[in-house]
Parts: sequence; structure tokens; C-alpha cells
Amino acid sequence: MAANPLSSLTVATSAELAEAVFRQKEQRRQTLAAMPVDEKYQRFLQLQRMVSETLKAAGRPCPTVWPMTDSKP
Repeated sequence: MAANPLSSLTVATSAELAEAVFRQKEQRRQTLAAMPVDEKYQRFLQLQRMVSETLKAAGRPCPTVWPMTDSKP
């Protein structure tokens, strides 16, 4: 897992903190939007597996996890 970029922020006020957080959030959104579709799909499947494991550990029902496929020829 990547390091938390918010942990390196040094700000004096809560307004500066909010501005820095929203700036980093926008940068992350742009980075994710620029990713190839295949990589987005793989990240989605990873999140789906994480949710499934969490629900199963809590004893709750969960939808079937989609199978991983290698989309490259």
C-alpha cells in the first residue's frame, strides 16, 4: 500500500489543511482518470475482493466476486 501523502503535510491552520487535502484529492482524481481502462478494471477487482473478504469475516452475505482475467493477448 502506498504511503499516505497527507502525513507529510505541514500547515498552520485548518483552512490551509483543507486546501491541501482538496488539492491532493484533485491530483489523485486526475491520476486515476488518466489510467488505462485495464488498470482501472484490475483495481476495481482488487477492491471487490477486499470487500468480499471483509464481509465474509463479519459473517455477512456478499455478492460473488468477478473472476480475474488476463485481458492482454
